[in-house]
Amino acid sequence: MKKRTRNRIFWAAIILFFLIAPPVLFYASGWRITSDLSFKRVGGIFISAGTTGAEIYLDGELQKRTNILQQGLFVQGLTPEEVSIIVAKEGYWPWTKTLDIKESFVTEARAFLVSQDITGTAILEGKYSNVYTVPEKEIIMLERKTSGGVTYEFFLPKERRLMTVVRGGPNLSSVSPLKTFYADGDDFYLVFPAKTLRIQFNESSGTLTANLTSSFSIDDTLPSLPHKLMTDTRDQSRIWLSEDNTEIRAEWIGELPLPYYFTDKEINVFRSPNIIHSFQFYPSRRDIVLFAVQNSIFAIELDNRSTRNFQPVYKGREPRFTIIGSTLYIIDGNSLLETKF
Repeated sequence: MKKRTRNRIFWAAIILFFLIAPPVLFYASGWRITSDLSFKRVGGIFISAGTTGAEIYLDGELQKRTNILQQGLFVQGLTPEEVSIIVAKEGYWPWTKTLDIKESFVTEARAFLVSQDITGTAILEGKYSNVYTVPEKEIIMLERKTSGGVTYEFFLPKERRLMTVVRGGPNLSSVSPLKTFYADGDDFYLVFPAKTLRIQFNESSGTLTANLTSSFSIDDTLPSLPHKLMTDTRDQSRIWLSEDNTEIRAEWIGELPLPYYFTDKEINVFRSPNIIHSFQFYPSRRDIVLFAVQNSIFAIELDNRSTRNFQPVYKGREPRFTIIGSTLYIIDGNSLLETKF
């Protein structure tokens, strides 16, 4: 090979190196050209499906089928721009969201999938108008409307039996509707406009006493009455129902920074044109709220990035519900129903 030819090859290689090296180094160091022709560093995304057998799609392309060991998807090296996400599972309502991939940041989201076929087992019959849980106890309080007002009964769901009132039975009836209720240690208080009851339970014997009392206090610094205020299991956030029972609001009360599902310290979650009869955090979730309105129970997420996912849980007549652990108890028609998530 002639010297002139070798020199040409050498200089061609040098030129080719300087042409190729910058974009390679640019790419390797995490820079990308976005759709608007600007230069940005790459980001990542983590999507938790929270269940096995789910399919996770990014921009319409299947990325992952979850299993018992991996119930989420983590992708790095994404160009900072919008990405469309779908999490789907057969027999469940799909979850969708559009999120912005940010530079040098992992965007996080947690899907929730609700079964399309939730049914309940009747565990008690009776014409009850509402259902509540006694705070910090596995006791259900049932409200029954009477010709003279309302009366209250207490039910042990694990034992499938009503508790026996050993003293103060007539006190559990009132001509006026319930104002609120709350727990203070082992004591449970029912507050009516004209009277207040102090109830003490003996769960082992399945009995209770209900005595009139004037010794009670309600924290007037709270945003709502105690029975219309729920705090998550870690005491980091709370949700409450407005005075007119049409709006659910949420507030982050934990340490900063805010989690991804709070865009502000206090947010409006849902406003209904109809009365919201029951509401509570979804079992084992701090970012999902269950509520009952008209003839159905729905689940809605706090995360309002792009849109709030809103999924049906149960449809009946005029359901009211409460939750103990992972079990949902529903009053509908003349039955108390039990179903697990």
